[in-house]
Amino acid sequence: MPKKRTRRWVVAAAAAAMTVAAPVAAQAAPAGGHPRGLASGSVTAVADAPAPLKVVTNGMKIVWSPNPGLGLPGVGYCTLGPVGYDRFGNGIGITASHCVQVVNEPPTFEYPVYDANDLAFGPIGTYVWTSPIPAENDPSFPDTPHDYAVIRFDLTKVTLSSNGPALRIDHNATRLPSRYSDIICKDGQTTGLKCGMVGNIVNGMLHSWAINGPGDSGGPVVLMEGNVGTAWAGIVHGVYDTDPLGGTFFYESAQNILADLAARDGYGAGFTPVDTP
Repeated sequence: MPKKRTRRWVVAAAAAAMTVAAPVAAQAAPAGGHPRGLASGSVTAVADAPAPLKVVTNGMKIVWSPNPGLGLPGVGYCTLGPVGYDRFGNGIGITASHCVQVVNEPPTFEYPVYDANDLAFGPIGTYVWTSPIPAENDPSFPDTPHDYAVIRFDLTKVTLSSNGPALRIDHNATRLPSRYSDIICKDGQTTGLKCGMVGNIVNGMLHSWAINGPGDSGGPVVLMEGNVGTAWAGIVHGVYDTDPLGGTFFYESAQNILADLAARDGYGAGFTPVDTP
């Protein structure tokens, strides 16, 4: 009899429903009709200072606002993976598809994405691609080669940084990690920074002992090169009991994602992590 496989997505349900604050209305001019800061009789217009750009980094806690009419899960949070640019110049972020995608449904996109710690800021970007999610009885599960989503950031509102809460990511890893020798480290909004050896690789899915948990989905993974770990190596996929000898914590490799992005040649193609000071 085949061994029962248990799926445990690492999307955390929020303790309470999150609501997105409405935009703040513009402040009315004071009595007399003069814009604030101008003396009566002045003819010189003074433009308001532009709002500062929000800094967006890997490892951020993100939430989304799907259309309730589609019946998609929207009460939860995930972790943002690497941020950077595609070959078209779009600001791009990578996270897990299962954060917003429904099993065996067509890809979903055009849902706004928010910084979970600053909902009042409004959307920082939009989902523009989510890879299909196979059912648990699919032969490829849980080593489905793809579980990633692409976010296009609004660069009029945000700026991208290499430096996340726990990891710096400034380039792509040039290879898959090696079994029983390479160490990967991941950051997630639930379990934080955890590192572990890669014990197995199946369909480009990394099996490791680097711990992840609910809410870490989509979080960034780096390949340790000596004592330095700034090369993007993948994102958090989930926790499974199918490979106890190779590692029960699964991560989709950056190589899988980059190859699929290139093949589709849409948003995210040619993705390169931002390299800022």
